[in-house]
Amino acid sequence: MADLELDAAPGAAPRDAAFARQGWLAVLGGIVAVLMSVMDLQMMNAAMAQIQAGVHAPLGAGAWLSSAYLLGEAAMLPVSGMLLARLGSARYARCFILLFVAVSILCTFATGMTGLAVLRAAQGLASGALIPFAYVLIIQRLPRDEHARAFAVFGATMALAPTLGPAVGGALAALFDWRALFYINVPIGALALVLTHAGLRRLPAADASAQPVDWRSVATLAVALGALQFVLQEGRGLGWLDSPLIVALLSLAGLMLVGFVGSELHSTRALVDRGLLRNPQFVMACGANALACGATFASYFAIPYFLISVRGAGPQQIGQVIMLTGATQFVVLWFTPAIVRRLPLFITIALGAGLFAAGTFGWSALVEHYTGAGVAAAQIARGVGLSLLLAPLCVAATTVAEPAQAASASILYNMSRSLGGSLGVTLAAAGIDAAWAARVVSPGSGATVFAHAFGWMGAVVAAIGAAFCIAWFARRANVHSGER
Repeated sequence: MADLELDAAPGAAPRDAAFARQGWLAVLGGIVAVLMSVMDLQMMNAAMAQIQAGVHAPLGAGAWLSSAYLLGEAAMLPVSGMLLARLGSARYARCFILLFVAVSILCTFATGMTGLAVLRAAQGLASGALIPFAYVLIIQRLPRDEHARAFAVFGATMALAPTLGPAVGGALAALFDWRALFYINVPIGALALVLTHAGLRRLPAADASAQPVDWRSVATLAVALGALQFVLQEGRGLGWLDSPLIVALLSLAGLMLVGFVGSELHSTRALVDRGLLRNPQFVMACGANALACGATFASYFAIPYFLISVRGAGPQQIGQVIMLTGATQFVVLWFTPAIVRRLPLFITIALGAGLFAAGTFGWSALVEHYTGAGVAAAQIARGVGLSLLLAPLCVAATTVAEPAQAASASILYNMSRSLGGSLGVTLAAAGIDAAWAARVVSPGSGATVFAHAFGWMGAVVAAIGAAFCIAWFARRANVHSGER
């Protein structure tokens, strides 16, 4: 069980002060790029009505803008490690930050929904390259004892983006027009370029000829992830298995995944480092990340749905409720590194899972007995819990990865986030809609539907906490038995 130790990973980055200073510049540049890509998606969702009016599209067509973005992101994830190895960190950062900014500018010239959706898919490709890059920079460019702090900054950024995105997007669309949502990426991208250039300029260029590529693995995984992402995004609207398209895409995804596994098992140039899959801590962290992101994104969907359909809340009230969690998470994340240093990592994760589960269970009670104080308590508990859950999970996954395994670790960890989040939203939406449709709508029926949904979300996260508690006690038992 030695591989369950927080400090078990070999290959820590050099502790030279100049290296660390440059490493932080590179990491901050990568985090700014992630802020740009995540906030972009949230801004689009907030200003969808103005965008649809601007390109003369029907009301429901705007969903394709988000779907195209997420499809591009999912397709890029498996390719990102190979591209990073062939391009080198500095060139990789320049290429994909510039691609995101350039496509953002091109989006302002779109005159129809089809053209804009194609450009959004290209933006998604760039986003799928930038998000895992931030993980890689933290692993490769910072000493191991700086990882908790770096992931806290990264987590704070990820918490801030969903809070800032709708507010910034709505304000820009109201003050100017929908094109301003794309122009805002220019200064943010410029800052990311400056920081990454300063932090990566002294790195040697990559030797592309020394990086063999298993194109069969790349192609099969990219197609499988793209098909799965489409099914999860659009399956509910198309009627799931009643749709021939959904059945065909599920079959394609299954075949491609089988092909990918077969290729990886027999390839001497495997896309993913198989050693990571033999590490219990890494596998456990990725599985927990998928479940936690599924429950988190499902709750982000269910809470506004409940407030609108049962409570009759407006956008301002919903924004205030959501901001309670985001603001709490943003504040607490700055203290997370100190907490991780004082508490065992697995206990920190279990504590975070317990608090998030408690806040989510609180929503089950709130649907029947709604009070402002109860909402505040539930959302603050969820915010503290997420801070102590997601950032330490990143640390648990990355501290057992050597710098040479950083790209593989990033691909697998981000795949767990992307697919887990999509699956969580899909299951929550399908479950709530099915339960709602099966009831004779009466004053109390809607509340009951949401109470059950929040209960399931809380149970999933509580199970994560229990698993990490058991793992921690098992490790301690092994240590004590070894001493005897």
